[in-house]
Amino acid sequence: MNDHMQTLRIGKISSVNYQKGTARVTYEDRDDSVTGELPFLAWTYWMPKIEDRVLVGHLSGGAAVIIGPTWHDDNRPADYGADLYRQEMSTAQGQAFFSYSSRTGIYTIRAEHIEFISYGDGADITVAALISRIRALESRCASLEQSVQAGGTGGGNS
Repeated sequence: MNDHMQTLRIGKISSVNYQKGTARVTYEDRDDSVTGELPFLAWTYWMPKIEDRVLVGHLSGGAAVIIGPTWHDDNRPADYGADLYRQEMSTAQGQAFFSYSSRTGIYTIRAEHIEFISYGDGADITVAALISRIRALESRCASLEQSVQAGGTGGGNS
């Protein structure tokens, strides 16, 4: 490849170095040539699977960066729309994600286990624990309401 040319290419991930945050890319249209380890252009930690298609930017001077995944027949969005922001958080679509629809105003978080972690006050808690506490409080409120109703009917101070 000409070092003075800037170009965008689509290739497939052939190996991933998780510790360095880099990957090698195979270009099928270039006799399956494989790049050296390339960094990702990313604001978040996202590591693709082997065989995932990615867009690679080759810059002047020989530098290159993996820009991100591409949509294709084997990789379609699970949800779509002009009003939707969605971020998959798993390699299995729909297993873990967050999304926001400006049309409905609904923000969705989906994962097998959701945990809120704070720092400084030791108040870490899971969503399951919050739901359990809410159910316990609802049960106590229902018991108190029954006690009040039972004690409050038919007998007042005269």
